[in-house]
Amino acid sequence: MKKHDKMTDDDFDRILVGILEESLASELISIPGVYEAVSEFYNNEILARWGEEEERKKE
Repeated sequence: MKKHDKMTDDDFDRILVGILEESLASELISIPGVYEAVSEFYNNEILARWGEEEERKKE
């Protein structure tokens, strides 16, 4: 039996969530593939916030 054979998906996810809670978002987007996925997911929000910033500059 391998060392990690008893690890369940719940165990894996619990530990992963703990690691993520300890990490900064700016660190996470440096992981290959994460920036692309996150920027695509938040694309519309990013564009909306940029538009709001531009409007405030005009005031």
